[in-house]
Amino acid sequence: MAEGNISKDLKFEDLKSYQDVVDDLKRKGRKKHLIMGNGFSMAYDHKIFSYNALYDFIEKLKDPTLSKLFEVINTKNFELVMRQLDNFI
Repeated sequence: MAEGNISKDLKFEDLKSYQDVVDDLKRKGRKKHLIMGNGFSMAYDHKIFSYNALYDFIEKLKDPTLSKLFEVINTKNFELVMRQLDNFI
């Protein structure tokens, strides 16, 4: 598989191990970076990162445009608001 291309026939066995990736990065003189997947923020602290907590933060900003977006779409779900904005654009 060529670097940078994702094959449609990619199989689990084709995936590199963590150590293989680290070795490749060292060989290329590149830095390691950590990426957290979906759910990490909720697992870290649901009191801060839940939709309700994020919505409460937005409401405290008293920004009329942001407030109207959530009101019109009738949700506290940030992903849904972002999806609707993307569809609109």
